[in-house]
Amino acid sequence: MNSTGNERHARAVRDWQLAILRFAVTLDDADRLAVLTIAREIDDLAPPHAGKPDFGFFRRTSTALCATLLQPDESGCTVLRQFLARIDDGRLKRAFAAAM
Repeated sequence: MNSTGNERHARAVRDWQLAILRFAVTLDDADRLAVLTIAREIDDLAPPHAGKPDFGFFRRTSTALCATLLQPDESGCTVLRQFLARIDDGRLKRAFAAAM
């Protein structure tokens, strides 16, 4: 992935993280759908690999995060902690931690 591709991917991931933060605050179905739409777009950026299933990390993670935010449980706390640990931006990390 070239520099422009890396920047595009980083911007898309930040948009995804912000969308999850928005959903964590509102718990609105429209915001959940926005998270899933962005996740699909990011997953689609991954180049296809012959014989391997489509890349689906962001879709799977988004589904788990949204479900946990709607109905928190013990296993969901692990999902939230893992997501929080992956956030590089300190302000975004603190905002998400506060929203949880």
